[in-house]
Amino acid sequence: MKNHPFVQRSALTAFYAAMGAFTAFLITVLVLGFVTTRDVYAESWDGVDTFLGVTTTAALVADWGQTRYMAQHPAEFKEKNRILGEHPSVGRVNVYFATYVIGALLVADWLAPDNRKLFLCVISVVELSAVRHNRSIGVKFSF
Repeated sequence: MKNHPFVQRSALTAFYAAMGAFTAFLITVLVLGFVTTRDVYAESWDGVDTFLGVTTTAALVADWGQTRYMAQHPAEFKEKNRILGEHPSVGRVNVYFATYVIGALLVADWLAPDNRKLFLCVISVVELSAVRHNRSIGVKFSF
C-alpha cells in the first residue's frame, strides 16, 4: 500500500499544507539540487538575471490576480494548486503569492548565476503557462 500513488500524493499534500508554502518552496529547491556551494554573499545580478527576475515577478503577479478572481468566483472556478485548495479565500491567496514572490527572489539571489537563470526561467515558464491556461477558460484579473 505504501507505493500507491494516491497515498503518496495525499501524504505530500498534507506535508506541504503543514509546512506552509514558503517552507515547502525552500525545501523543494534544496531537494532538487539547484543550490551549489558558494560564498556567503550573493553574487551580483547581470542584465539577464534582472530581466528574468522582472519577468518572473510579472508572471507571478499575473497569476496572483487571476487566482484572486477565482477565489471571488468559487461557483465558476476551482483552483488546481494543492497548497491553496480548490476554493481558497482571497486572504489565503494574498499570503501565498506574497510569500512566493519574496521567496522566489530571495532564493534566486542566493543561487549561483547559472542556477539563478535556470531557476527564474522555470518559474516564469510554469507561471506564464498557468496564466495562459487561466485566460483561455475565462479567468480575469482582480486586485
